[in-house]
Amino acid sequence: MKKRTTTHLNYLKKIVDTEFGIDISSPSRKVIYTNARLVFYFIARKYGGSYSKIGEFLGKNHATVIHVIKKAPWLLAQEKDLELSYLRCKNLFESTNHPVLDYSITDLRMAYLELESAYDELKKNSKQLHD
Repeated sequence: MKKRTTTHLNYLKKIVDTEFGIDISSPSRKVIYTNARLVFYFIARKYGGSYSKIGEFLGKNHATVIHVIKKAPWLLAQEKDLELSYLRCKNLFESTNHPVLDYSITDLRMAYLELESAYDELKKNSKQLHD
């Protein structure tokens, strides 16, 4: 599985932030924050993020990420509400198709120009049909 980029991590962070109604980059140790970070770490790792990249993204040590991920399955099994939040975040992250995340700026510019050209052609054809 390919490594997650910062863009993917940003996208996942938005999903988790929204699900829990908080900002997971906060250093708070309140349960809601630690649970939300657990969900973020667990999903990010499952989809190819390295421990150090995941930790660095939220300003945490890689050892923190390892520790949380090791206890995640047990905690998810104990806390059904947390498991439901995890599943909602995971499903949204998996199912939402954001092809833009995998393209470079150059690729996106080329695609934009192609779409702009196709749009101009459609406008021209539409005008001819109406005349």
